[in-house]
Parts: sequence; structure tokens; C-alpha cells
Amino acid sequence: MFLNGGCCGGGNDFPPRYHEDRHNNEREVLLEEIRKLYARGMISQTQYWNAMEQLNRGRFTLDDLWELRNGGKIEQTLPPRNDERPKNDSPAMSSDIQSQLQFLEQKKQEVFKAKEEVAKLMEGINQSVKKLKEEMAFDEQMAKQLVESDEAQARAYLKQRQETGTQMATMEVRLEQLNEDMKQMEQMETRLNAKALELKALGQRELLAKLEGDIKNI
Repeated sequence: MFLNGGCCGGGNDFPPRYHEDRHNNEREVLLEEIRKLYARGMISQTQYWNAMEQLNRGRFTLDDLWELRNGGKIEQTLPPRNDERPKNDSPAMSSDIQSQLQFLEQKKQEVFKAKEEVAKLMEGINQSVKKLKEEMAFDEQMAKQLVESDEAQARAYLKQRQETGTQMATMEVRLEQLNEDMKQMEQMETRLNAKALELKALGQRELLAKLEGDIKNI
């Protein structure tokens, strides 16, 4: 009797339609809760799109919703939150665009550090050139004072002045080269910034396309 009644037999096996409806109902509940969290400003834009992507893949659960409400992460793909609304939060762009942006940021940091080093070198060379000019002026003054009383010593001062002048000329050439390097690095920065803006614009278009697709599925 129990076998026919379903207590101990196959009566607990629900039809496929039941499981499908249950899955759809759970998805609708999760979808509504995610939208509420975003509308109330409790999660960032990046968190919203990551949650939606996981939900569409069938990988977002009630446990994930609980973590999202309490500031957790979804598969470690979200950046740390800062007062629930990161100031520098960015949309969930494709991994390819994010990778390129990270590469550009790395290169920008390298150019920045190189500029700092070049600026230090230029400052050091400027200081050295200034001192060399002072030495040349001193040697010239001493040569003038000794030209009548000690011609040999006067010639020695003039020779030293000439050698100092040669060294100073070489350093001025290096300074000009560094100045050109600085201009080149500034051009690099301009190109890197332009490329980053281009990628961000492309990512924004992707974001709008995702948004349009989500709206159509509502």
C-alpha cells in the first residue's frame, strides 16, 4: 500500500516540469533581489554586472546573494568595496579590455618612473654645469691677475679653464639629449592615455550592449 501511495516508492520523483518551474522561480527571486540591491546603492555597478553574469550562467545561488548583501565577492572577480560605492569603480568590461588596460597602466607607471629619473639627472647636470661655469670664471679671473707677474701660472689657469669648458660642453650635450628624452616620454604618456580612453569607450559600448540585452530579456 505504501508502495502505491508514494511514501516509500517513486512518488517523491517530481516531474521535470516541476523542477523547471522551481528553477525559474528561484532565478526570478534572485534577479529581483540583485536589482533591489543595486537600486538601493548597496552594491556597485561592477558587482551588479558580475552577479547578473553568474545568474545567467546558472551559477548564482542564495549563498552568493547572502555574500553579496554582506559585502562578499563573487568568485573573487570583484574589486574590494569602499563604503559600498568605490569612487574609481569601473564597469564589468571584457577580460581582454581589462587586460589591455592593466598593461597600459603598467606602462604608464614605467614611463612615470623613467621621467622621474630623467628629471633627477637633468637637475644634477644643471647644478654641475652651474659649478663648472663658476670654475671657468674663477680661472679666467686668476689668469688675468697673473698674466703680468706669473705668465706660466696664468697659462695653467687658462688651460684648466679650457678643459673645464670642454667638460661643460659635453654635459650640455647630455642635457639636451635628456631634454629630448623627456619630450619623447611625454608623447608616450599622451598616446597611452589616448589608448586607455579608447579602450574604456569600447568597454562602455559593451556595457550598454549588455544592458540592452538584459532589458530585452525582462
